[in-house]
Formats: sequence, structure tokens, C-alpha cells
Amino acid sequence: MRIRERIDERMSKSRPHRSRSISVRKPFLNRIVAITLGLLVLLVITSLGPLTLNASALENEYTVTFMVGDRVYTTEETDEGICQAVEEPTPKAEWFPAGFRWAFLGWFEEDADEQFDFANTQITENITLIAKFSDALLISYKAPSGIIVHSESVEMGAKAVGYTLPNNLYPTDRYWLFDYWMDEVTENEFNFETADYDTLDHFVLKPQFSPGVQVSLLNVAAASGVTLTPPQTTLTARVGGTFGTLPTATRPGYTFHYWSSTSVPVPTSPNVFNPGTEFKADTPVPANMDSLWAVWSMDPEVWTVKFFIPDLTNPGGYDTYIDSGYKQEFDPYSVTAQRVDINAAGIPFIKDQHYEDYSDGVFNRWMWEIVSGSTGEFVWSAYNNQPVSQSFNLYADFFPGSFKVTYHPPTIAGYTHTGTVPVDDRNFAYGVLFQLLFNTGNLAVEDHVFIGWKLRDENGVAGGFTLYGNNIRTITGHMHYEAYFVHESQFQDVVYHANYDGATPATQSETVMVGDEHTVLGYNQTILPARPGYTFVGWSKSPELTGPPQQGEPLLLQGETFTITENAGTVNLYAMWLRDTDVTEIITTPSKPKPAQVETISTGTSPYTGDAGMKGMLLMLSTSVAGLTVLTVVKRKKKKSER
Repeated sequence: MRIRERIDERMSKSRPHRSRSISVRKPFLNRIVAITLGLLVLLVITSLGPLTLNASALENEYTVTFMVGDRVYTTEETDEGICQAVEEPTPKAEWFPAGFRWAFLGWFEEDADEQFDFANTQITENITLIAKFSDALLISYKAPSGIIVHSESVEMGAKAVGYTLPNNLYPTDRYWLFDYWMDEVTENEFNFETADYDTLDHFVLKPQFSPGVQVSLLNVAAASGVTLTPPQTTLTARVGGTFGTLPTATRPGYTFHYWSSTSVPVPTSPNVFNPGTEFKADTPVPANMDSLWAVWSMDPEVWTVKFFIPDLTNPGGYDTYIDSGYKQEFDPYSVTAQRVDINAAGIPFIKDQHYEDYSDGVFNRWMWEIVSGSTGEFVWSAYNNQPVSQSFNLYADFFPGSFKVTYHPPTIAGYTHTGTVPVDDRNFAYGVLFQLLFNTGNLAVEDHVFIGWKLRDENGVAGGFTLYGNNIRTITGHMHYEAYFVHESQFQDVVYHANYDGATPATQSETVMVGDEHTVLGYNQTILPARPGYTFVGWSKSPELTGPPQQGEPLLLQGETFTITENAGTVNLYAMWLRDTDVTEIITTPSKPKPAQVETISTGTSPYTGDAGMKGMLLMLSTSVAGLTVLTVVKRKKKKSER
């Protein structure tokens, strides 16, 4: 039996006989009435005189009645011959036949096997169309929330069309990609091609998703003239999957290299770009990716480094240069750093080698011109094997074959000098050591003191450290030194006193520049004479330690320092003595070094002059020697009358 016959048979059993619309019949009496009314209208129009009629007013209107079972579902009015104006309705679910799940087949004329063709059928009379149904399978589609958002009826022998879940119904906790529909009963993927639609009458399907990423392609703004093939600026992929195919980018004046998962600069001049992390079509997609950057470089053909050498035919000698003809070339698109090979075969000069053609000169280094960050001007700088990032020139820097050390008189505004500078006639090779000379020409400036020599720089300005005679220096080229004088007001005297009667000499003076630190001398480092029967214990700024304010003042010991301040006047240091018979040393455990301290326990006459009659005095001197605390106790012996 044919499918259509099966449908008709099931329809006849499941619902009452369908009735046709009564509007289809036209009795003869109705025609007589219509003709009579038409004649009356014509008479009325004729009595009114000439009248222009609208053609459309003479057209016939017909009724299309839609029947579902024995009920009128809806009606449509249409003009004769205008079939497209009829809107084809779809019956609501509650109008479907009861007792089974049905699929709506369409609208049919009475006893017609073919569905009514609304697009091409000419309507010339009132007609009735009948809804026909087929027993069908129902497929329900759920959203992630569990609510049924769509249902599909599949007639017997057909296949389901499927349903695309709208993006606004996707989970919102992250970016998700739809995978497939899952059968809620079997929890397996539902295969729309192979499903057994004749076994069940209802399927419920749930959507399944995979975590995905949505990636924007950056550095590809339309304003920069970029063209993408294919023209897409957003990619989607599953986490752990791949994009499959990445667009190719083109840009006038630039070369596109690849897509990077990290931001990279777009150079505005030829430069080695930061390559970032290359991302390929088959690179696994990470979960946190949201952007890919286009990696570009400009389109120079090659970077060239040329080498220039001194032009010995020019009177300027080492200050003028000519192209040696030697060069090295580099790939602007290399993703690895490129550097000049300064030891390559054929390079004009090798460092520290002598060249007879250049007056036995010694090649020092290659120089280039770079932009100064402070002034924006080009300045000379030594090339120290920096990466090549553009084309540039290198210039050979030579030392002559022999070097001189020249001494220059002082340049002090408002003063003139007397005497002559030392003269050193020796020739020195590069890198050798030499000794600075003393002020052998007796250079002198009024009210000034000769301090030493200062090295002049390339501009003839003396500065840096003060160097003294016999100082050992290294030849690094022609060396120039200028005599350095300081005004005598910038000096103070430090006078050491023997501090006992009959000492010859009784004092020794040291001259110290204001602002400098003075290191205290030991007594045996001076020219002062020793004092028989006494032990030297330190220096004091007062001849006596008894009586305020000097009582308790720390002694100054050998090696200690203090700073000479301006207008401090002469600094006097007096030797402090103890009788040898009054000195006892007790070596105690190591402690933190501290200045010597003299404490007078009871009153009496100072022992430092050697006078007797000191009563009840106990003097304790604490010093630090080699990390040990030495406690010196001095006490007066009792007389026989006091024992």
C-alpha cells in the first residue's frame, strides 16, 4: 500500500468526515438576484450623468476557506487572479488530530493528491482547502537550562532537519563551542542520518559543548593597509585543538612573517623585530588565549656595514677616511641577533696589530657614529659588537707607533707661574708602564702649593685624580699632564708636640688640605725624640688631661683619622706619657675596638710631667691592639711612712 493511501486510511479512522465550505455552492436564484441588482446600479449611475469608474471596482473578490477536520481554521479574501496574496497558515498544535503524534503535510483541495500551489494557481472562484496530516515522530530540543526551546515533527520515512541552538542560550561562564546533540535516554550523540525514526515516537535531545577561545587578530587595522586572506579578524577554536588555517596578511612596504601569541612591536624603520612566540595553524590552542599579533618587518633588501680606513694621502692623515671596499651584509628578517665579525677574513684591520703602512701604527678599535640620547646629535662611539639593526659605517681608529708624555704648566685665572715643566724625552710603546716625574723644574705659583699632576682629556681639560711623582701609569696614547696647585688658604697645619722639657726638636708640622682627612702618626713615625723612663700612650689636643674640659677626653692613637675643617686654625697634638714604673698591662678577652680613654679616679697632680706628689690617683687606659683589649693600670706606690 502506498504511503499516501496509509495516511488517508489513518485519517479516516482518527477523525470525522471533513465537510466542505458552504461558500463553494452558487444557487440559480442567487444569480437572478445579482443580475437584477446590477441593472439597478447601472440605472442609478446613468441618471447621475458621466462618471469615471475605477477599474478595480469591477473586479471579483473570492474567499479561500481553510478547514481542519470539520472546523473552519481561517478564511482569506483575494481578488480574481491574484494567488500570491493568500497567506498560507500553519495550524496550531491544538488543532492537530488527537490520539497520535502527527506531522502537518500542507493544504490540499478536495480529493487532490498534490499540495495546493499558492505561488502559481489562479483563483477564479471561492475555494476550500483541507489540512492533511501524517503520523509523525516528535523531536524535542532542550537548552542547557533544561527547558524545551524547539520541537520538530518528522513524518514517517523522512529524516529530522535538526536545530541550531541560538548563541544567547549558550552557557555564560566562559566561551563555549557547540559539539553535538545528545540523546537524553542513551546519553550518546544523536546521529540525524542513521537514527531509527520508526522505533520511537519521541526523542529528547540535549546540547553538548567544549570550552573554546575566541581570538582577535591584532596589528591588522584597516588604516594601515592590511589585507587578510581570508578576510577575518576573529578566530574560534576548541581549547587544546587547532585553528586549522590561519589567515595570511599583506601590507604595503612590509613583510608578514607569522602570528605571535605575544605582543610584538611594528617597526617604523628597518630593525630586528622581537619575534615573540610563533603560533602556527597546528599549534595547540591554550585556554587563556584571546589575541594573536601580526609580526612584520619593513622591506629593505639587505643591511650593509661598510668599513672605512684612514686616508694617508690626505694631509689630515688619521682624521680623514676612505671606503676600504670591504663590507658585511645582513638579513633584515633574521629572528636571531646578527653581529659584525671583526676577525673575519679580509677585514682591513685586526685589533692591537701593527701596520707599517700606517707609520707602524697600532690599530685600536672600530668606531661608528650613533645618535646621542642627550643631544640628539651624532657622536663617535666605540663599536662593541652590538647587534646589527640597520645599515651603518665603521671607521678604523689607530694609535701612532710611538707615544710621548708631556707636562704642562698650571692654568690658574689671575696668577702666573715661575719655573719650568719637567721634560721627558722618552718614546713609549702602547700599553707599557711609566713613572710620572716630580716637579723637577720648580714650578711655583704665588700663594699656592704644588699638589701633583692631573691628566688632561681629549679637549685639554685637566681633571680626575691628583697624581704624584713616581706614580706608575700605563701608556694608552699620547699622555698630557697639567701641574695642579691649590691656594695656601686651603691648608692647615697639624703640629705634633713632644710635650716634655728639653725635647729637641720639640715639634713636627704636617700640612693638610682643608676637607681632607688626616691620619694620626705614631710617635715613632715622627722626628720627635723618645723620653727616657716614660711610655708614650697617645696624643691629646690638650697638654694636660686633668681639669675640665679635657678630663675624660679620648686620646688619639696611631692610624685614627679626623677631618680638617676650614678656618680651624693650627691643630696641636700633644704627646701623653706615663712613668714606666707605674704601668701594668692586663690583657683581657677580645672586644670591639674603641678609642683610648683616660679616667682620673681621684684628684692629684698630673703624672704626664713626671712630678711626684700624686695622691690617690688611679689612671686606667683602655686601648685596642690587634683585636685585644689592653687595660693599663697606673697607681702610685705608697711611701714607707704610709705603709
